[in-house]
Amino acid sequence: MADRLLEMKRKAADDGSLDLAVVQEPWTQDGSRTKSHPAWDMGDRRRRGCPPGRLVCGGGNTAYRFQESINQCLADLRVSNPQGDKSRILLTKGGLLKDSFRWILENTDFKQWRSDKNSSLLWIKGDPGKGKTMLLCGITDALEGLSTNQPMESYFFCQATDRNLNNATAVLRGLIYMLVRQNRSLARHLHEEWKVAGSRLFEDANAWNALTRILTLMLQDRQSHEVVFVIDALDECSDDLPKLINFIAQQSQMGDAKWLVSSRNWPQIEDMLSAASEKVRLSLELNQDSVTAAVEVYIRHKAEELRGAKNLDDEKYSQVVDYMNTNAECNPSQTRQCHEHEL
Repeated sequence: MADRLLEMKRKAADDGSLDLAVVQEPWTQDGSRTKSHPAWDMGDRRRRGCPPGRLVCGGGNTAYRFQESINQCLADLRVSNPQGDKSRILLTKGGLLKDSFRWILENTDFKQWRSDKNSSLLWIKGDPGKGKTMLLCGITDALEGLSTNQPMESYFFCQATDRNLNNATAVLRGLIYMLVRQNRSLARHLHEEWKVAGSRLFEDANAWNALTRILTLMLQDRQSHEVVFVIDALDECSDDLPKLINFIAQQSQMGDAKWLVSSRNWPQIEDMLSAASEKVRLSLELNQDSVTAAVEVYIRHKAEELRGAKNLDDEKYSQVVDYMNTNAECNPSQTRQCHEHEL
């Protein structure tokens, strides 16, 4: 068999007359398929009926064509790149300061969510201006170092003013997109349906049902990988929020993944999350001392940046700190920009 493969490769290289994709079928001696090389990974469904040892010859590079098909499927799935959204948020808000979110990593409720197998859902809630989004940005950065086995982390930042970021379907599309980018083998759960429906799979009236089914299959196929989902600002998901929260509550009961969500203190969100019996609540109002200390660290850091950029003397520096502290309750991450404008 090896000699035959070498002969065909040599012929193709010598005269260019042979356009051939050669694939050794992954069968065992008893005719069963091996586990290490599933049929889908070469992208030719015709191979599934091949007997042991059969070679498949056809036009073009089969593996290349399959990867191109997967890439097109992901392009149709992608409504926004969550990693790009996170980078944009951090750039807009002036960057992430580790000391401003370190407190939550030592918080009792957070540690319970991380360590307790029965605590699959953590809900971080707080009033506007408490820095929830920056807190979740910090958590997503820190999660990689909080586990001996690096988790597959998938996140989404809802934004009410952007139609690509303010609906339940977009959230699931973003979560699935990030999972497949980390573990390409999971693409098989959406690729087969996409080959039939195309981009409409993610856009038509049945998109929500298709996406929930696909994500559920992916979680069942996670093998030994830990999966962590992070969704920021549920209150900014203005389209089909009840469906999204109901799905999160149901999945958190299954225990196939860890879920972390944030929102404002909305009673309706509290009611919708009541179906998740094992959830952990983390109220920023009840952790006001930690939040205040984090804001003070952030303010000092930004004030020092302004001192250097504007060459401020001590008196002016003190005025900057006082101004930032006075206005921190409105939005801690924007106090630097506000006072820079005043200067």
